[in-house]
Amino acid sequence: MNESNPYTPTTDPQIKSTTGCLAIVGWTFAWLLLLGFGLTFLGVLALTLSSSTEPVPEAVEVSE
Repeated sequence: MNESNPYTPTTDPQIKSTTGCLAIVGWTFAWLLLLGFGLTFLGVLALTLSSSTEPVPEAVEVSE
């Protein structure tokens, strides 16, 4: 009965190693993206906080 079942998964070590490598690359890329977005968000937050705590309207007028 098991031989006629078309839904039996075929175990191919080549496919397994390829998908494992792709999974590692994908997860690394995802973590790098998350870290990049997190650092960007922290940087923008720090800039907005520092600019709001010390307003410098004179510098804006001088640069214009």
